[in-house]
Amino acid sequence: MPDMHRRGFLRLGLGAAAALASRFGAAHAAVASPVVVQIFLRGGVDALSVLPVRDGANRATYLAGRPTIQIAGPAVVTNTVGLGMHPSLAATRALYEAGEAVFVLGAGCANQTRSHFEQEAFIEGGDPVTQRPTGYLNRALSALGGASVPYQAIAIQDAMPLSLRGPSAAMRVPALDAFGKIQASGITAATTFSERAEALAIPPLGIHSTAAQIGTAAGNLLDSIADLQHIVALAPAVSPLASYGTSAFADNLRDAARILAVESRVRIVEVDCDKFDTHAMQGNASGGALRDKLAELDKALGAFVADARRLGFWNRTVVVVISEFGRTVKENGSKGTDHGRGGVAWVAGPTAIVRGKRILAPTGFSLAPAALTDGRDLPVTADLRSITGEVLTRHLGVPSLATVFPGWTPSTLGLLV
Repeated sequence: MPDMHRRGFLRLGLGAAAALASRFGAAHAAVASPVVVQIFLRGGVDALSVLPVRDGANRATYLAGRPTIQIAGPAVVTNTVGLGMHPSLAATRALYEAGEAVFVLGAGCANQTRSHFEQEAFIEGGDPVTQRPTGYLNRALSALGGASVPYQAIAIQDAMPLSLRGPSAAMRVPALDAFGKIQASGITAATTFSERAEALAIPPLGIHSTAAQIGTAAGNLLDSIADLQHIVALAPAVSPLASYGTSAFADNLRDAARILAVESRVRIVEVDCDKFDTHAMQGNASGGALRDKLAELDKALGAFVADARRLGFWNRTVVVVISEFGRTVKENGSKGTDHGRGGVAWVAGPTAIVRGKRILAPTGFSLAPAALTDGRDLPVTADLRSITGEVLTRHLGVPSLATVFPGWTPSTLGLLV
């Protein structure tokens, strides 16, 4: 953006928003611009609670292994693998039955760690062997090429996830309404100028950044703050926060809707939903920590989709929901589940993009101990890179995954049309 824009930033208040309405309006009109919204369920969501066994040969094993946390009356969904869906996922189930969501059971990372931190690093770095310093979503932006704006990728949360760290411009927006103020928080007189730039600006700045890099990033940051302030002023009204829920995740996903309703240059949004690490008192369909978390996720996602339809950006949106791993098939002595291997992921979007109303389960899906990893976990039968990679190439338009997932031979699950 021109230098005049940067110099004039401090003089531009929200009262000037109308003057920029035509610029953002034109961008919003380009509804063909694809966007990916990634929701990362931190902590390892329990796949067999999201998709509990409702009938078939696995039902008896499922009930016997989960005497207190079994989902006794799972909602029936249309599929051929004997699985239901947690009753708290009513909006998600509606998407599924409408052909707008596809689930993958046995999704995970091709290694043997059950550490949250290691697994997240492997998944977000896009490499199950090497903990890379940059993220696969950031490298996807580089592969897209072309002109970039700092908000082409936005993490709407307190911390920039590894998946978006790297040389391509991306932004962390902890709260849309207070973006400019929050970016200036935590700066003390003792910090160096480079450290201030790193705290305020966009990767790849670090303590050894040059003056030119710092200057460019600072200018980009000022432009971005100005644009995001105008997005706040110009965005059409989304559903009230009560429709999304009362959690930080709900607030952040609502902010995602506000941004995407106005700015079509955003290509990737990540919003994390945490606290799925249910070692104790996991609960069942009638109560407990996991039921509450799934209800929180479902309510916010349902409101987001409703707003996306009403405001006209659902037809270019794909939502990807992933977690670092699944959990043990049997419950533990604390009425919870421990870290496992194969989990669940799902992809949602309009029927013109997503081949929905399907649950992709492992061939010969079985809960018998001999069929499990280490006799206790669902095996990883679907590499998460196959899921995210297909979305990045088929929907977002990334021409090649060679640099996105180095050393991996791409495969596809046929999730998209």
